[in-house]
Amino acid sequence: MTPRNPQPSPTLDADSLITLNANLELSRAAVCALADTTEPWWLPSRRLWRDLAAQIGVRRGDFARARATLRAAGRTAAAERALAAQAGAAVVTRVDAGYPEKLLELALPPPVLYLRGRLPRRPGLSVVGSRRASAYGMDVAGGFAADLASRGLVIVSGFARGVDTAAHRAAVAQPDGVTVAVLGCGIDVDYPRGREALRREISRRGAIVSEFPCGAPPVPFNFPIRNRLIAADASVPL
Repeated sequence: MTPRNPQPSPTLDADSLITLNANLELSRAAVCALADTTEPWWLPSRRLWRDLAAQIGVRRGDFARARATLRAAGRTAAAERALAAQAGAAVVTRVDAGYPEKLLELALPPPVLYLRGRLPRRPGLSVVGSRRASAYGMDVAGGFAADLASRGLVIVSGFARGVDTAAHRAAVAQPDGVTVAVLGCGIDVDYPRGREALRREISRRGAIVSEFPCGAPPVPFNFPIRNRLIAADASVPL
């Protein structure tokens, strides 16, 4: 990846961002806050780190774990990139040219994105709903998604069972339909199971996206976190 436009200095480099993001012992809020601040919290010369943790809004335990995890930044980042490559995905950090600038407007932008496919530069609209939708609900969701996709809108959804899957399938069924799936788990995790054919079609037409590191399980609290990306991706051209 080539460097994007310079951000306020100092800032973490790409390997450090990937390593910070990959530590599942850290809360997602702590990861995003530490990646977003320009305070040089990672430098060994910082003596008043307890005060700095409070200033950034991170718990002391997370702060200490984050500082420790960066000691192996090179090895961890290389391993994470290799796992992503095995899943057919690229790793894009907030200091890389391919990072969507619109996401930087979020209160806590994700420091890292895993991309399988390519984010389309077209207006999008999110179509989400129940995992246990009725047959009628699935038909309606699919109908909306098909019509909107045929009119050139990118259908953004969460790749969950039910309405999300109906929206993705309807979008890719259109001759020029494009869709983006935002995951609540690692991009290499088979969830929901048995949908590799749909994954391939989505990544061919648009992209599969995750802010979670490889291997991250689909735990319930991940899904509200990923929802902010569904909303952001669908709000304006990507």
